Amino acid sequence: MTPRRLVAILLVTLLAGLSASCDWSKRTVVDMGLIDSPAPTPLVDEVVCDGSRGSTCSVSTLALVLRPALTVASSRPGSIVRLWMQGSTVERTRIAWTATSVKPQRSGRRAVNDAESRWIAKSLRDALLAARPSLGCHAARSPIAETVTRVSLATAPQGAERWIVVLSDGLEVSDFANFECAKLPRASAFVQSLQRKRVLGPSSLTGIHVRMCFLDLAPVDGGRCPMTVARAIDVRALWAAALTAAGSRDVQVTDGAPTISNEVPQNQKENNQ
Repeated sequence: MTPRRLVAILLVTLLAGLSASCDWSKRTVVDMGLIDSPAPTPLVDEVVCDGSRGSTCSVSTLALVLRPALTVASSRPGSIVRLWMQGSTVERTRIAWTATSVKPQRSGRRAVNDAESRWIAKSLRDALLAARPSLGCHAARSPIAETVTRVSLATAPQGAERWIVVLSDGLEVSDFANFECAKLPRASAFVQSLQRKRVLGPSSLTGIHVRMCFLDLAPVDGGRCPMTVARAIDVRALWAAALTAAGSRDVQVTDGAPTISNEVPQNQKENNQ
């Protein structure tokens, strides 16, 4: 029997097992490299930069968020990473840069890794270049809640896993509250105030992972208002309450870089087995 005929028989046998829903056959075919493994679900990562003077979105913190986001996106072809620059009004909030990952043309682990690394490096350079003109600018208002709501309305491929990552000091200054210097509202009052105006409504963030990162204890804009530990904790609690009430899939509010998973969702793992 010729080697070609032997391979053909093996393929027929394994594919017959697949048609009969034999889990072991499907895994064997993939492991042997005879067919491609199922592509992971694309994600859409909306990175929001509050670049106003005194806030915490800078070239360095932005790089700390974008690099892992791009790394995850590169391994999930069709994923979209968008950079939003927050404005002093919702109308001035805009997409400054966007990129979509593609499947490498060449196969082989080394070739794939090289292609992904080049895409990550180029995308990071382009994103930081696009952000620079809007960093450190004076802003009379900081409408964080309205910005997140606007971003949640952006179009995304059907079935994509969605993330919103906000780089900000978390100090909302708008018609809803003044987290910089004024007395902080109760969480319930803040949530109700937002929802009355259809901002961060009860289902606006359904299914979306939300990360608010790089909140810190620095004095407000050159020391206009002090920032105490107690006030910082209260600000974080207000955002956790508002984002959770909006139906977010999960919420993380932190003073450091966010956690973004590169794992395929469990339901997809089960479907692919």
